[in-house]
Amino acid sequence: MNAVVHKKHSYFLPVTIKVYSDSLVIPNYGRLPDGWTIKELLEKHDSGPKNRRIAKVFYDAGRIEKWL
Repeated sequence: MNAVVHKKHSYFLPVTIKVYSDSLVIPNYGRLPDGWTIKELLEKHDSGPKNRRIAKVFYDAGRIEKWL
């Protein structure tokens, strides 16, 4: 769900899931917001979905806890 809500759909790239014997990888072809570091991403932070309409659908369905 996170990959769909945060995906920039204008890129027309599919959400892919790669299954390995020791891990599951869901790559994101986007980039970090300007000025962000990986450390900041891994800490608690506000979320800004790329598509608010899709985020609202997931929120209304009870699948995500909040959206901005």
